[in-house]
Amino acid sequence: MFNLSDALRRYIPTTATESLDYNHTSLFNADRSNDTSNGTSAIEAFGASFDMVAQEAPKTLKSTPQPITRFCSKEIILPAVPARTPFIAEAKSESGTTYIIYLNDQIGPDLSEAMSLRRYEDILVILKTASEQTNIMFYINSMGGCINWMFKIMTAIITSKAQVTTIAAGSVMSAAAPIWAAGKVRKIIPNSIFMFHNPAHSDMGTTSMVSQSAQALDDHIYTNVFKPFLDAGYITEEEFATIKKRQDVYITGIELSSRIESKSTTTSKVAEGA
Repeated sequence: MFNLSDALRRYIPTTATESLDYNHTSLFNADRSNDTSNGTSAIEAFGASFDMVAQEAPKTLKSTPQPITRFCSKEIILPAVPARTPFIAEAKSESGTTYIIYLNDQIGPDLSEAMSLRRYEDILVILKTASEQTNIMFYINSMGGCINWMFKIMTAIITSKAQVTTIAAGSVMSAAAPIWAAGKVRKIIPNSIFMFHNPAHSDMGTTSMVSQSAQALDDHIYTNVFKPFLDAGYITEEEFATIKKRQDVYITGIELSSRIESKSTTTSKVAEGA
């Protein structure tokens, strides 16, 4: 059976598996905890809290931002959140801890906002310190962003001891796509859309230095991101050639799910035949 980890040796753990989920609500069916006072699971309370924000926010707004926003049945902590600030929630139970991370907006912190930088640092700390009993649900809805932070998050996901599930939940474009692919379990919500293209690059120095730097980055991305995507069946040979021509390639979540399922079925039949 094809294993994406063999192709993405630097980024994807050997325990990586493909997983599709066409029902958004069913994403919360596994690993539920029952530690809230009203008997509702912590993850259910987390989801229900969104409906309460409009009514509860005026009387529960806190003046001091928190590195992790906690939701429970009694109180909502809703700090003023600047742009480019990931959302993080935590739910604890006897079986372990579940973190829900929602990566939206541009990838990479706004360095002029302390809270934005702190949330990104929180993500790295959570991933690096999590135990094997920790589940991390990593929702991604982003048009892309900083390549340096893309590799930081990818590396943290891959080296994490936690069970990290990455979920395509909207736009998964540019730098967001490799982060999704780094998950030990990968899920796709049908209305998602993926986009792949050459990395944007800016630098200073002599013409030859800038040219060499840009070419080195392109080669690195082609070899360690796009080629494994091609081998995994995420993109076709034609699309790979289109990317190398510096054009954007868009793929719907439904289409990508179909390709992954087809690839998995084909490799399974080959294995059975062997």
